Amino acid sequence: GYSLKAINDICSLKRPLTVSILPFSPLAQETAQIAHQNNLEVMLHLPLESLNSQEGNDIEGIIHSRMSEEETRQAVDADLAQVPHLSGVNNHMGSKITAEEHQMRIILENLKKRNLFFIDSRTTGRSIAYKLSQELGVPSAYRDIFLDAENKEDDIKRKLIELFRIAQKNGEAVGICHPTEETLRVLRENLGLADKYNIEPVFASQIVHRPRRSPTP
Repeated sequence: GYSLKAINDICSLKRPLTVSILPFSPLAQETAQIAHQNNLEVMLHLPLESLNSQEGNDIEGIIHSRMSEEETRQAVDADLAQVPHLSGVNNHMGSKITAEEHQMRIILENLKKRNLFFIDSRTTGRSIAYKLSQELGVPSAYRDIFLDAENKEDDIKRKLIELFRIAQKNGEAVGICHPTEETLRVLRENLGLADKYNIEPVFASQIVHRPRRSPTP
């Protein structure tokens, strides 16, 4: 939601990538529209309170643990309204909220009502979001690999190959990354390696309808 160049570069990859967009970002609606027009899948990148990012916890649309049940519902509604063409949601930050069942239940029940899937970004090993999603009947999956925790091309490529190997071993895997120049360059040059590992890139929605083993902490 911050760069039309980024979304256009993603579209130019011509692969089934799922684009996750922050609510209230300046180009959220335009980004979603471009993704949709190019047959990419759109998620909301739902901001949730973190344990260790005071600056990040101040962004617009974030859901805080101090919110009441009604405030949480209203915040989720407002965030969802910011991004058109949604198929699902994943969390931005959220090491505090995703470990708390009460507030995650409110969020996930809202998503279920709207027939949206949920991807747990797993920003903490204490997250109960995937397990709770499964209990509530919300189509869901969880992140296996952060491709660019280190924004260096060699590291990103190594993580991408690790993602392919997990998918090869387990039948599926979810990778999350950011639209940096380094990451997009690695994807452009190496997504074709999926063929070597006999796997197929797919949208997140094509994975969430299959039950997955719960992640290890």
